[in-house]
Amino acid sequence: MEGYVWPGLCRFPDFTSPEVREWWGELFEGLVNDGVVGVWNDMNEPAVFGKGTFPNDVRHNFDGHLGSHRKAHNVYGMQMVRATYEGLEKLFKNKRPFTITRSAYAGTQRYSSVWTGDNVATWEHL
Repeated sequence: MEGYVWPGLCRFPDFTSPEVREWWGELFEGLVNDGVVGVWNDMNEPAVFGKGTFPNDVRHNFDGHLGSHRKAHNVYGMQMVRATYEGLEKLFKNKRPFTITRSAYAGTQRYSSVWTGDNVATWEHL
């Protein structure tokens, strides 16, 4: 899936695919080798300029059980942080990974703490 967001044209991996989650997790090896001990997944909700989200006809893998984006929308960010956590878990060996995510769904706490975004203590943000 491609779409425009803040940096311009971006590609969005299908984190419902085990192969994609494995690939994503391996990308952290250089960072861990350089001493990074935590990862913050920000802007990881499936949002694009214009329509707000991916088109409903975008197909997702769902561990081999294909489905539409309508089904994947809410779990997309959780599957991204799952891939991050599982990749870091392999790289850290005997340490628990520290991850933060902005996009979350029921069960996300298994993989990450949740950051609520750029909120301030005003009535408008409640």
